[in-house]
Amino acid sequence: MNDLAGGSHFMIKGGTTSVLKGGELDMKVLRHMAEDIAPLWHDGKRFAIVSSGARALGSNGKADDPRTAASRGQPLLMGAYAEFFGRYGIPVGQLLVETDHFSVARDTGVAHAVMQAWKDNTLMIINENDPLATKETTLGDNDALAKRTAIELKKRGVEMGAVVFLSVKVRNGQERAMGTGGIDAKARAIKGLMRDGIPALVVDGKKKHVIRELFSEDGKELRRALRLSDKLVVKAEEQGRVQEGPRLPSQADEKPVAKSEGATVRRVRSV
Repeated sequence: MNDLAGGSHFMIKGGTTSVLKGGELDMKVLRHMAEDIAPLWHDGKRFAIVSSGARALGSNGKADDPRTAASRGQPLLMGAYAEFFGRYGIPVGQLLVETDHFSVARDTGVAHAVMQAWKDNTLMIINENDPLATKETTLGDNDALAKRTAIELKKRGVEMGAVVFLSVKVRNGQERAMGTGGIDAKARAIKGLMRDGIPALVVDGKKKHVIRELFSEDGKELRRALRLSDKLVVKAEEQGRVQEGPRLPSQADEKPVAKSEGATVRRVRSV
């Protein structure tokens, strides 16, 4: 039995090394992502995607200002997502985030925008607002952004089925670095999600139809993803590399809210 089948709300985090290949969009990865998510979406499950890659895509190997590179790469990234998900009748929306978007009124902010998009049958593509980013407004990496968004959604009453990190094959605890995150950032995010009771999974983002396999009845890919997630956190802790940053304030902390309709999900068991 695959416990993910009982979930209804999921977040996918696509790292730079997963969505790009040789500095260009990896169309196979994006196509497979859309192919895997589409039947689940039309079956009633809801997804949001935190996608890296805009900065590296916009730089095209040149030493441009990273903010300019991000502003060039983001439209290309969104265009590809819109094309592939549009083939299955799934509209996508763009959400560019800064830290203060987590500290606003309940009827605005990141979680509200994602939930409203779901009501409007729209899959939200989320990224940091890199063209305007400063040390005060950035979360630092998109692994932290995925973690924070999932936690905010849970506080708004959405029971998250899982956050899935699309990575690359990990050798000796290292990951090829093209973005701002990496294995340590994933370990920090996974630890924070686990603390808040949200299942976190790491899979090989280059593996064909890996999302589809996560939801397969045999549960083989799910068990593999759980083992890898645990391994990353344990290794990072042993080497003293996991230090969670300060917790960002949020009005969602002020009082509990009722669970959203249809959001009940069975938790993923440790395997």
